[in-house]
Amino acid sequence: MSRRILMSGSLPLAAPWNGADKNLAKLLIELDTANQFIIHTSADEKWDDTRGNWFDRSRHTAAMPTARQKLRSFGFLLRHVRSADLLHLVASLERPSPLTGLFIRCAAQIGRVPVVHTIPSVGDGMIERRNFPGDISVVFSEHTRDRLERQGIKNVVRVYPPISEHRLVPSAEPHVVRSRMGLGERPVLCATHYGPASGIAEIIQAFAALPAELDDVVLVLANRTRPGQDRLVEERRMMYVAREVGVEHRLRVLEHVADIPELIRACIVTVLVPGTLASKMDLPLIVLESLALGRPAIVADHPPLCEALLGHAGCAVSYRNITQLAEAIAGIVSDPERAMSLGLQGQRAIREFCDPLRVIDTYQGIYRRATIIRGSVE
Repeated sequence: MSRRILMSGSLPLAAPWNGADKNLAKLLIELDTANQFIIHTSADEKWDDTRGNWFDRSRHTAAMPTARQKLRSFGFLLRHVRSADLLHLVASLERPSPLTGLFIRCAAQIGRVPVVHTIPSVGDGMIERRNFPGDISVVFSEHTRDRLERQGIKNVVRVYPPISEHRLVPSAEPHVVRSRMGLGERPVLCATHYGPASGIAEIIQAFAALPAELDDVVLVLANRTRPGQDRLVEERRMMYVAREVGVEHRLRVLEHVADIPELIRACIVTVLVPGTLASKMDLPLIVLESLALGRPAIVADHPPLCEALLGHAGCAVSYRNITQLAEAIAGIVSDPERAMSLGLQGQRAIREFCDPLRVIDTYQGIYRRATIIRGSVE
């Protein structure tokens, strides 16, 4: 059964593609060839319009969910909800506004349509029922599903995010990238957001604790700023930490990475050890994409992040345990066979759990179930 799905979030599906919510919504639309979508986008964004999708194009598309942009998004819902069979909201809830849930419920009532709410992240804040307007709430980790169900949220479904290996095609071979960027033969990747709980400082300190025979290992920082942060200030802070522990010469700070897949594959291991995920997906894309490209990962052992090591393709270490982190890095970069074995385990797990066709098929079942739930309520 083909449906007309109104796909929405706090921002239009348009550049800059700087958030997990937007990228996930776009991928779900592109992969789902069984349904048609109504999409809020920009005047310049190119979409496949051969499937009967409807594009509501705007000349004003903010990069952050301001109050004005949220009102525009609500206007988009009101204009098109009566033309839809189902509303699919893709929105994380790190800092939820109580008005968002109210707006979605109002739009659903006006259009008399079921609501599926995909929640890449709920953050660490309090769970309030009013912020979950979906007939079905879709989450990416068992930890989050348990949290929501304990707070009385009904119809919570856990799925894995779709990871398409065909979309992760590096432009150059690893040795070429290493040579071009001056990464040496044994680079380690850290790609996260700056901040005091990001884990970046701990990774730098762990580098200082590596054995002497690993003094050629380079730390590659491909980090992003959050709103209100100054990139230069954040970089200086990290370089100060590196200077204090004597590893400043082993850092490579990249301001912009045009091809993340080629950088991931050029490195031996990806390290993500924050104190909190904040707005990052429960299963961060940088970790899943590393596994898909055959690279193991080292993550902090707290949930839901520890669930990202599908197939046990790496190590989980205690947050701020510098000794444990240094041992985990050394154990992988000093043993090429182990690194390759862990990478292969990760690839197999991604193909099993995050296969795009399997994920989209799961969503078809979720859409059917949401329609039944809404019908029984009405």
